[in-house]
Amino acid sequence: MSLKNDLLFSEAQSLNSIIMKRFYFLFFSCVSMFLATQGNAQSPRMAFIEEATQASCPPCASLNPGLQQMVNANPDKVIFLAYQVWWPGFDPMFLDNPEEVVARVSGNEGYYGFSFAPQIVMQGSFVTGGGDPGSLGNLTQQKIDDVYADTSEFDISLSAEIVDGKVKVTGSLDATADVSGYLRLRIVLAEHTILASDAPGGTNGETEYHHVFKKFFNGPEGTALASTWTAGDTYTIDQELSLADIKVYNYDELELIVFVQNDDNKFVHQAATVEDLPVSWTIADNSKTIDIREIPAAVCIGEQTVAPTIAFQNWGGSDLTSVDIAYNINGGSDATYQWTGSLAPFESTTVVLDGYTFTSTGENTVEATLSNPNGNMDEDPSDDSATATIGQGPDVYRELTMTINMDCWAEEMSWEIKNSAGDVVASKTYNSAQSQSEVIENISLEVNECYTFFYHDSYGDGLHGGQYSSCPVDGNITIEDLAGNEVYYYDGSYNLPDDEIAFSTSIETSVNERGLEGRISLSPNPTSGLVNVGMPSDIRGNMDVQVFSIDGKVLLNREFEATETTLDLSNYENGVYLVRFVNDEKAITQRVTLHK
Repeated sequence: MSLKNDLLFSEAQSLNSIIMKRFYFLFFSCVSMFLATQGNAQSPRMAFIEEATQASCPPCASLNPGLQQMVNANPDKVIFLAYQVWWPGFDPMFLDNPEEVVARVSGNEGYYGFSFAPQIVMQGSFVTGGGDPGSLGNLTQQKIDDVYADTSEFDISLSAEIVDGKVKVTGSLDATADVSGYLRLRIVLAEHTILASDAPGGTNGETEYHHVFKKFFNGPEGTALASTWTAGDTYTIDQELSLADIKVYNYDELELIVFVQNDDNKFVHQAATVEDLPVSWTIADNSKTIDIREIPAAVCIGEQTVAPTIAFQNWGGSDLTSVDIAYNINGGSDATYQWTGSLAPFESTTVVLDGYTFTSTGENTVEATLSNPNGNMDEDPSDDSATATIGQGPDVYRELTMTINMDCWAEEMSWEIKNSAGDVVASKTYNSAQSQSEVIENISLEVNECYTFFYHDSYGDGLHGGQYSSCPVDGNITIEDLAGNEVYYYDGSYNLPDDEIAFSTSIETSVNERGLEGRISLSPNPTSGLVNVGMPSDIRGNMDVQVFSIDGKVLLNREFEATETTLDLSNYENGVYLVRFVNDEKAITQRVTLHK
């Protein structure tokens, strides 16, 4: 993968090696429950550094330690925030809140327009110097000192705590000089340190990540402030953020970062931080579902058995030692599971539930509900339930054609198909000589079987080769059966390390699909609902008609009467449908577009 790594931004920087323990920032911040206030005196401007970094970015691994040494060497001058981004590979921390990270860093509709990783801004502008704008080597101690030597127009005083799983922040923003602009107050929840062992998946070798962005209190836009301030004006800070739906790796590492930014020019006037958030509870017994996981994206038609995994959390002040779990699929009778163990407040666990048998439909709903934490009534039942959806894979013919248009790194891609017993019945890997070529695979499977197609890209970027300057194309994959029913499609426009889809092969293929070719016509096509069926009299009688959605679901299956001359599709939604006529050992399938 050296070629692709060469595309990543590389640079050298020289930073003094300074070994320092973690500092708790006291200036402009609250440590434990103490409130730090600055009165009306003007204060130095804190250097606020924001970084785009990534857990699979090799230059990030080599340059971030030096950056953190400089940040740690200036605890009274620097506040730092890292956005884990989506390029060049996989980063689990980006997936924790992709929407807000993209809104802040994207070069398209985002705020800053970061273009490589690692890259930094300070006070809202890319740091300049000998390297490209934003290169880490451009950051010097003198530039930090210059920011800190400037007097800020604002003082920030803060107090923050966690009560019943909600972060509460109070304080004030005080103007110490006249200032105007499109001013916004942004409050950020971050984690001081995340260990790679807690957030696995990155490939660059970093073992820990620092000051990682988690969530904006009031969205990326922040809170609008008055456009004109005079010295002595003040704004009261009083906001709250629930942690219930936020992925936190270590609650002891949570911190707040607050900054005032002028969106006219992105200049950051002042920043402050609270590193230690005291925790208290007013409720004792409360179990909270996190999600239902480890379920297939789709199952085949017919009777299926799925053993879901439920993740739940202690969301109360007492240790959680027992809880009852009731669960079902598609509203069937509840199955029950009694869990026992020991979870301290905020701790979580996962439980693999017993297999649940159901008859699959187009959309299958898995429901799970917690009750009786520690044998007591749950003090907050609003967070006791979780749902998840399992789709139904297409039902197709057993003869498949896979068409792959490779990007520039065909050797990264592989696939396999497993049957219902878990046996691999087809698989393929590729080599670099097949890059930027079309590869066609013909696959023959058994009828009346349930299969799962697995896709894998070893680098993690899928067929999204066009994102790199040396590769002119994205690739794509299409799998269809002989009637054109789509089994799988990936257009290559986004990173995709792994994917899978289940499908059935219950449509018989023993009939002669060409026996009726050219003898049955459907018009008009497109149609608004009624389709005229042109059929010679010698093939009428004992004729069945089937209508499939484009993903292979059977919508209609009945006898087509000898006297019928039309087919009514008006009850279906607009789209493309497959109409199949079967007469003894002959059949034909045609596509019809419905547009009402």
